[in-house]
Amino acid sequence: MPETELTKQKTATVSKTEPKHHQTIGELLYSKGFQNELKKALPSFMSPEKIARIALTELRSNPRLMQCDSVSLLGCIMKSSQFGLDIDSLKGHAYLVPYKNECQLIVGYKGLLSLAVRSGKLLSIEVQEVREADEFEIEHGDNYGLRHKPGKKSREERGKIIGYYAYAHLLNGGKHFEYMGMDEINEIRNCSKSSNSPSSPWVTFFSEMAKKTVIRRLCKYLSLSTEMDEAIALDELADANIQSKKIRSIGTEILDETPVTFDYEVVSSKTAA
Repeated sequence: MPETELTKQKTATVSKTEPKHHQTIGELLYSKGFQNELKKALPSFMSPEKIARIALTELRSNPRLMQCDSVSLLGCIMKSSQFGLDIDSLKGHAYLVPYKNECQLIVGYKGLLSLAVRSGKLLSIEVQEVREADEFEIEHGDNYGLRHKPGKKSREERGKIIGYYAYAHLLNGGKHFEYMGMDEINEIRNCSKSSNSPSSPWVTFFSEMAKKTVIRRLCKYLSLSTEMDEAIALDELADANIQSKKIRSIGTEILDETPVTFDYEVVSSKTAA
């Protein structure tokens, strides 16, 4: 090839033209490639079609999710599927939360309870709120345990919530609990920059998120399963606003498996002097 032609090629200005067909998020969720990826990730009690349907419902109910880039959105949907957690926000297992132009996956307290039970290491686990007028005592040492007696009063008569606790009985006979006052819970909430967003579960489901926070601390100590540890780690990344890299790596892998074709053309060129 003549030198002048090489120079022209090197200095050509290349831009991306409009794709012949823009794939909507609905088409992508129901595409054969994405459905196959979901099927490989999901536990037996969940179906790819159901996940796609729930995801579309969440997108319609929260228009801000439509402004999130598809890589983070697909990454969150896939990761929640790997955990076997429903992303229906009304169920409280996991939430899709928009933050700036990206989607975050927030695990709910029911999701952590589900993972804890699935570990097969617990006899029981519970989480409760403690109010001002409740009889509540914590003891450490040889008589380790807690005593909580709400009484028969209404919630209003019991006073304001002062904290939450989670208590677990293990199959090996052990027991463990964690208690967190409202100051600790609010401190963790305030660490997340997305907590004040209208779409944040901290705004719409505060009590559920407070319960999640104390369960997370309990289960982090117990280390019940690899799946649980990974869910806790991912959730803490969201609190620290650094979940993006992990989620985007998952979403990028999905798009690699379900490629979207774009056409390119040379729109202008100039010969170098």
